[in-house]
Amino acid sequence: MSQQEKLKQQKKGKRQKKINQKLLQLKSQINKNKTKKNKKKKSSLKKASQNKTEPKKVSKRSIKEMRVIKISKMSGMKNFSYDGSDNLIIYGNGCNKSPGCIARLLMQRLYIALTVQRYDRDKYITVNNDSILQGYIKDYMINETFDTFSGPFDFGSIMFPDRRYGSFLFRDTFTSINITQYGFMAGQMYNISFTDMRMLDYFYCNLTSPPLVTCQNNGYPNPKNNYRCKCPNGYTGRYCEELESSSKGCPEQQIIVTKFNTTLEFNQTRRCNVNLTAPEGKRIHIYLNRTNAGVGTPCFERRGLEIKLLEDKSITGLCLCGFGSNMHLTSEGDSVFIQYNGIAVANKAVLYHCIEGECDNSLIKHPNGSEEEYNDEEEDWYY
Repeated sequence: MSQQEKLKQQKKGKRQKKINQKLLQLKSQINKNKTKKNKKKKSSLKKASQNKTEPKKVSKRSIKEMRVIKISKMSGMKNFSYDGSDNLIIYGNGCNKSPGCIARLLMQRLYIALTVQRYDRDKYITVNNDSILQGYIKDYMINETFDTFSGPFDFGSIMFPDRRYGSFLFRDTFTSINITQYGFMAGQMYNISFTDMRMLDYFYCNLTSPPLVTCQNNGYPNPKNNYRCKCPNGYTGRYCEELESSSKGCPEQQIIVTKFNTTLEFNQTRRCNVNLTAPEGKRIHIYLNRTNAGVGTPCFERRGLEIKLLEDKSITGLCLCGFGSNMHLTSEGDSVFIQYNGIAVANKAVLYHCIEGECDNSLIKHPNGSEEEYNDEEEDWYY
């Protein structure tokens, strides 16, 4: 081998050595970067595992960390076409203590709008825009795309926000147009109402097909058993044709209303279910003399005195909790359902009933035959 060839080979060897060194340095740098990324990933996963769970059931114990619910397609939901986007519901410790709070969040993710966003809300409430903070205005805007499936407006719906939700200086953001006390029902977080459940069933379980059973008292066919009905509060039976049983010591369950002011009294820790019926085509006048049916607002069914004045018995009735007196009410049709829920021995409710427009206002007739003068005083109600 000539001297010139030897020099060329030496240069080539040096060049390859430099290339190999560069490759080693680059490989070392890549490995370092991978190690850093893996450490960061492990750290983030560790933090996520500490702060994130996917519970199937709501825990009643106090939990400090944030919680996450992941929504996926659920079996039995025939019309459910959720694409998986934005499917995380993040909630804090306060909501974790309230199953109703989580139920509301789930219903919102299932495309059920707030009740104050219904197209027909102005028939039932007056929205006070001056009392709403700027960031909450959108929550009080009517949502024309919201399908109610012809479902009724219900003050007991879990989708009804508290009357001071997003309020300025703790003012009421809306007021009830007809009966003031309906507004004190808004914002309940106890449970989803019967109308909420019916809307979900219609939306996701395809209840638009002809029913195989005829339900009474505004019940509807059970999606899991087409030959039975789901019944609103206070009603039971295969067709919702019966009243739920009452506790011992309650008044008779079926009462015929006459022109005489007849007293109806509930007391102590009982649950009483009573149906008032007037002659066909007549309406019922109720004078609530006084009540002490538990304490608390918002009020909801099975917590105080519930009076279903509307013909549609699926709608949550007027729920009255706390102390009150001297309230006049008139039924929409010829029947009224009343449920008394006493939670303390001191609880009591006294009311009178008669046929609207035919009431003999001179006397109050008691079931035992005694009579007393009728005294119509100014309404006094507080919680």
